[in-house]
Amino acid sequence: MVAGQYFLVGLLALGQSALGLPSSSGSGASGILSSIDTINSGVSAINSTLSTFSDNSDVTSTALKIQSEATDLLDNINKGAQVAEEVDTLDSDDQDKLYSATVSLSDNVFSLLDGLVDKQDVFKKAVLGGSADGLVDKDLENLKKATDTFGQAIIKTLTGSVKDKGPAILKSIDTHFDTAIKAFSS
Repeated sequence: MVAGQYFLVGLLALGQSALGLPSSSGSGASGILSSIDTINSGVSAINSTLSTFSDNSDVTSTALKIQSEATDLLDNINKGAQVAEEVDTLDSDDQDKLYSATVSLSDNVFSLLDGLVDKQDVFKKAVLGGSADGLVDKDLENLKKATDTFGQAIIKTLTGSVKDKGPAILKSIDTHFDTAIKAFSS
């Protein structure tokens, strides 16, 4: 159970990162964009590991690797969240850069969430032959809630049409989470 217990806690980072949470490197737009780059690398690493996640003798060790990568990603986002709270309204050019980077990252996050659903059968045997579904479901629900909370914090830095797009990004992320939650709650 340990292998899967905190696996999706790290995925909290994925949803939050899709909203453009900053990293501790830099401030304002530069911190946010730097964080997106770091987070995008982490999402890509998890996606890569997930692509090798199969029902074989390595299932538990692969689950542990995914969990470790997700934890590292969560740590980076938590550091960035501190910076996000200090960011005031961004200028128009920075908002456009942030929006573009966030959309790209969101696509990678969607791919990861879809990949989790695709690997649901493997998660049923991921924890020393036992199912991680209940843990995955709970973590996804917590992830969705936290994503919405942090997303609102990021939206406060935006104005005009970019700010108007924020709720649509959150809704799209929520839809992907809802699909994943439904898959793991049945």
